[in-house]
Amino acid sequence: MAQSIQLSKRKCGFRRSAIRNMEHAGVSQAVAMKITGHRTDSVYGRYRIVDEQDLRQAFERTEANMTRKLLGTIANGGNNGS
Repeated sequence: MAQSIQLSKRKCGFRRSAIRNMEHAGVSQAVAMKITGHRTDSVYGRYRIVDEQDLRQAFERTEANMTRKLLGTIANGGNNGS
C-alpha cells in the first residue's frame, strides 16, 4: 500500500514537472494536455505551477511589450497605426 502511494506521488510529480517544463519551453496547453493525458482544463490546472519567477517574467515581458509599442508610436509621430 505505501509503495503504491509513493508511486502515485512520483507520477504526479513527474506530470507537474513535465507541464512546467513544457510551458517554459513554449508548448501549447493543448499539446501538453495530450502528452500528459489530461482531458480537462480544470485537472490540468491542478498541475500547473506558478511561482515568483513566473510572475516576475510575465511582468517583464509585459513591460517590454508596452515599451516597444510606445517607442513604435513615438517613431511614427504619434500615429499608432489604428
